[in-house]
Amino acid sequence: MLVSPRPRQEAAAPTGSNYAIQMEPLSASPFQSKSFNIQQTIERVGQNVQELDRLYKAALTEANPSQAQYLHRQIDDMTQATDDLIQSARSDIKQLKGMIVPGPEAARQREFYKSLIGRIQQAARSYQLVKDRAQKDIRAQAERQYRVVRPQATQDEINRFIDNPQGNAFAQEMSGLGQQRRMLEDAQSRHSELVKIQRSIEELVRLFEEMQFLLQEQGEIITNIETHVDKAADHINNGTTEMSRAITNAQSARKTKWIILIVILVVLIAVALFVYFQFFHKN
Repeated sequence: MLVSPRPRQEAAAPTGSNYAIQMEPLSASPFQSKSFNIQQTIERVGQNVQELDRLYKAALTEANPSQAQYLHRQIDDMTQATDDLIQSARSDIKQLKGMIVPGPEAARQREFYKSLIGRIQQAARSYQLVKDRAQKDIRAQAERQYRVVRPQATQDEINRFIDNPQGNAFAQEMSGLGQQRRMLEDAQSRHSELVKIQRSIEELVRLFEEMQFLLQEQGEIITNIETHVDKAADHINNGTTEMSRAITNAQSARKTKWIILIVILVVLIAVALFVYFQFFHKN
């Protein structure tokens, strides 16, 4: 059972982002389109998690066996649907990374990419909390039922029965008795549910670590970009210094050339005057 999101006018988005849109624009870029899909997926995960929490609580208190089985089937369907959505978001966020292109929008795209990773982590954390709570509640219920039959049981014995109801020595004793056999069947069903919950929790932990790695990777990319920018600024500053020095040298050289030219002109004029007065003026 998959919960469809109700249409809304606006979607929650990080402050200052141009990409957090609920209605996908006709002229959306590939980055915006993929971001839109991820936001929709995260919203559906959140709705499924709320419904899953309700189903776990209902199944825990349901006394009718057939209705309890129906609730557990709904839990399985909802879990599978939510797991599929989580995997879809995981795949889309990896594709979104490759859609960040160099240009004036790159910085904002990176920031929004990181915010989406954070929202996936938040959705996964909420999902994990529901699973953790269900796991604790199921174990607590199993312990209460076991103590009804064996009040003197130790905690270690109870844990062994919950973790392996089929292989427990007391389970063999219970297998031939009516009410106690029913309790054994319930314990086996709970054990199966606990195994599925534990697997789901482990997968969510791996997802969270993977998203954390993507965030750290973006931090390294930004650090590298800043390093390159700093180096480029240093090169520009060094180039500016060299240019200023070259300009100063060129100006000095031009000034020297003018001085030499003026000196030559003065010498030529002096020679011409000397020749004029020595020869032409006497004649």
